[in-house]
Amino acid sequence: MSLSVLVNGVELNDYLQVTDLRRGIGPERKNSLQKLGMTHGEQYLGYSKGSTTYEMDFILRYDLISKRRELAGILDVSDPVPVIFGDEPDKYVMAIPDGDTNVDEKHFFGYGTIVWVIPTGYSESVSESEYIANLNSDGVLMMEIENNGTETTELSFDATMTSDNGFLGVVGPLGAFEVGNAAEVDGHTYQRTDVVAKNHLRPSDEQNWELNSTKAKTYYPIAVSGIPNRFGEGSFNWTAGSEGPTPVFPNNPTECWVGPTLYRDIPVNSNGENTGNFEAMWRCNFKTQTPKESIREEFNLVNGDQVVAAIVLRDSSNTKTEAKFELMCYTPDGTKYYQGGSIDLKKATGSWFDVRVSRVGSAITFRLTQIRKLGTNDNVAQYNWQYQKKFTVAEMADVPITGTTYWPHAKWNNAAVPKLNSKGESITNFVFRWINVDKWADDPNRYSADDVLHYDGTTGKFYVNQLLAMNDIIQGSVDLRIPPGTWYVEFYYSDFAETPIVTGTLRERWL
Repeated sequence: MSLSVLVNGVELNDYLQVTDLRRGIGPERKNSLQKLGMTHGEQYLGYSKGSTTYEMDFILRYDLISKRRELAGILDVSDPVPVIFGDEPDKYVMAIPDGDTNVDEKHFFGYGTIVWVIPTGYSESVSESEYIANLNSDGVLMMEIENNGTETTELSFDATMTSDNGFLGVVGPLGAFEVGNAAEVDGHTYQRTDVVAKNHLRPSDEQNWELNSTKAKTYYPIAVSGIPNRFGEGSFNWTAGSEGPTPVFPNNPTECWVGPTLYRDIPVNSNGENTGNFEAMWRCNFKTQTPKESIREEFNLVNGDQVVAAIVLRDSSNTKTEAKFELMCYTPDGTKYYQGGSIDLKKATGSWFDVRVSRVGSAITFRLTQIRKLGTNDNVAQYNWQYQKKFTVAEMADVPITGTTYWPHAKWNNAAVPKLNSKGESITNFVFRWINVDKWADDPNRYSADDVLHYDGTTGKFYVNQLLAMNDIIQGSVDLRIPPGTWYVEFYYSDFAETPIVTGTLRERWL
């Protein structure tokens, strides 16, 4: 039975019978030697391999003319074509006929020889071997490759992205191949301000506040007389058309302070945190008209049951008109930082005050401003009197802020209470903002999730989603070549990226 010869998918056995096939052991080998001075012999510099030839004798039987013409058409190729010989059906050579293929016709038989030239000098596996990369114990994406041929061959791969990615690097036994940009980042950080509470304290705002809540807290539960203050007693009138609620104080014959409270929770910032930098602002009326009048107004921020920062405006005297302030903050262990003083009534001629406390890192800053003219948003354009105090306390840097309490409290023994303004309004505005909130902006990356990166090792071409992307190849990259034996190939990607899915293919070669 004749040897099967499949040429570019066409079986030559349908036209001829192979009688002999002569294949050498490897291609032509050319050694390079160099004579060095007066030494004996020569220095070996290396070698190169050339093409190889196969000589195939055949015989034609019957219908010589038609078979000869059909064979001429099959063998008339412009480039090497795959040829598979039946004794090695798992391998092929890229071959092209060489020289004249003459047929000697005798007694209805034709005899001839086809000389096949294999320019590469080697045969290749009909099928490709496939490999999958996996994470090793060191967290490196690695592919184990076994080249069972006798020649070095190229590795091709497909890498499917599972997330945004900016870079893919492949390190093999004979060099490295890189695409993208190893320095590309996933995005950038920026800072923003989150205004989480903005209350105008008009009647429609009443629903945002809790009257005499159990969550309301004060730093001053016991009066100087030793009698507990009547914290959270009384109410507020939210009069239609007013700019703020009017406190209503109950009868108080004892030597303590009494008054209602307003409380509200402080929402977390856009990162779900309540420990960052912040600024809180209250606007209020504060002014006594006669020596007999007395009033205290406390504004504070709390962390659960503990007061974190508090500001008090007060006139506690029943013999003279005065204006005092107290500024204080408390560490989680209860350590108190305090600053008190007097408001200059010669300068602070009005009754509107802007009361603020802010935190940046470990610095807590209090600011009191008697307003002359308001600016845009919640800024003060002009003021009559202002005082500012900063406490830098390391323990205050990360204390949470969960709520705020407002407590206007009247002097004991039913002392006269000022109307605060013509309508009796007290607190008029509250704003709380988390400042310098770190946010992350996700920048577009070179490769996105589900993108398929393909490298064709035989041509050296690189594709992204089947589109040629040669400009992505980083200068200095080399083809991924795998020598005979067992080798490891490592795959690297951007630090921010998830592990891609990588499969490799290799077609083994033999001399």
